[in-house]
Amino acid sequence: MFSKPVSLTLASAMLGLGLTTGITAPAAAAEKLAFAAEIESCVTAVTSRLDLERAKRVRHLVSNAKRTGIGYVLTIETAVFFEGSEKNYEASCVANGNNVPVKFQMEELDT
Repeated sequence: MFSKPVSLTLASAMLGLGLTTGITAPAAAAEKLAFAAEIESCVTAVTSRLDLERAKRVRHLVSNAKRTGIGYVLTIETAVFFEGSEKNYEASCVANGNNVPVKFQMEELDT
């Protein structure tokens, strides 16, 4: 089964927001982002719902992040690359810290 270190996934997700400009190490990026734990929680929720058996690469992009009274609302766009094909997903996630997301919805997008 395909697995990807969370730190690399977090760095990729944070790059989507343009928040890691000039940072070279994923760990350094996570330390500078106030909602890194929420990203990790939401990316874990997304990944747990994907069939990655034949995946060659997975890319998560945080396209929106908004602070709310109960945590952060994140929109995560995910692309799963297979040999000769690709599947795309969009997830809306409300998370507070590294806990299981309070609210989570995900859909596969038409490609």
